[in-house]
Amino acid sequence: MFLIRNNSYILVLVIGLMAGDALARGGVDMNVIINADDLGYSERVNREIFSLMRKGKITSATAMPTALFFDSAVKESKLYTSCSFGCHLNLTELHPVTSQQILYDFGVVDDDGFTGRLRDVKINRHLLSAIYYELEQQVIKMLDYGIGISHFDSHHHIHTMPVLFFVINKLMCRFNINKIRITMNYYGTNYDPSARIKMQKWIWNKSVKYWVKAVTVDYFTRAKWFINAVNSSKHPVNSDSTIELMCHPGGGAEYDEETSMLYEEWYDHSPYRINFISYNELL
Repeated sequence: MFLIRNNSYILVLVIGLMAGDALARGGVDMNVIINADDLGYSERVNREIFSLMRKGKITSATAMPTALFFDSAVKESKLYTSCSFGCHLNLTELHPVTSQQILYDFGVVDDDGFTGRLRDVKINRHLLSAIYYELEQQVIKMLDYGIGISHFDSHHHIHTMPVLFFVINKLMCRFNINKIRITMNYYGTNYDPSARIKMQKWIWNKSVKYWVKAVTVDYFTRAKWFINAVNSSKHPVNSDSTIELMCHPGGGAEYDEETSMLYEEWYDHSPYRINFISYNELL
């Protein structure tokens, strides 16, 4: 017979068993923000996002001040007081809210609007100033509707470009908005970035959290990837953490499956006890 003579061993064993049992019962809390991007992009996008909000399936959305249906989106958003609404900064699609010749000169904008070539442009301090002004006016346009902006994220994740780090920091200080989406740090089974990219992401996330002193989640990923992991009885991320799930309701065929998944009660399969929160509740 094996005897445990040290009581500390017994204590460790008991704690371990209790923790395992709690996890099996979904007894470990995880805060989850489900944020819909591109609010205002189209009537269909607005319709799908607000439908999910009414059913309590998403908790947050980010609106595009450059979008054609932005006006109607922000007006209707006032009906959903339990959800947060952030500003979806945009420099890659649709039309800018300002008219600056330098954006044309550098190929960021043409007669059809943003060209989508921002990442290919060699950005100097003059262009940085123009970019800051454009983004500033996008934020002001949203604030003019009386919407309290909960956080920043961006179209095609341009806010995470290293060259724009200080522009985004200045924007956060200008409007006293201290919450921002981090760069993706949880990935689906079909996507595994290189070690170099993972390191760049880690540096950006740590910099915005500890240098900018921004309030952020612990993890950020696509809703589809996270839900698939939960449905497979996997433990996608560390327990006792906060994660943002990005989704694009109404964004076209590419996102139809994900939108359908959001309407389901996928969280019943979670190994965690999930608390759904908005960015307003993120501390």
